[in-house]
Amino acid sequence: MVREDHQVEKGKECINTIVAIAEGKETVIVSGASFYKSVTTFNNKIMFVSWNHPNMPWDDTQLNIGDIVITDGVVSVENIQIVFHWILCSARHILLMKPLIST
Repeated sequence: MVREDHQVEKGKECINTIVAIAEGKETVIVSGASFYKSVTTFNNKIMFVSWNHPNMPWDDTQLNIGDIVITDGVVSVENIQIVFHWILCSARHILLMKPLIST
């Protein structure tokens, strides 16, 4: 789930993270980008779209995939890789907003 935290200093932007929720407790498993969208899990993988301010998703977007690891009941994500990076000025006319997994 994407969490948007507005409990920051006045004048600063909110902090977006991807969190795992278990037994009512939220654990941050992905952070660092300004925005996240289309979080999907499958098997032991997580896939998500991310982009950074001041860009909008149609300007500069990344499709990321990582490994979900559970150790002693604690969820984390490792080995996050950018599998596709779209930039508006590139020759490719692709918009990453709702990627799907085909098995």
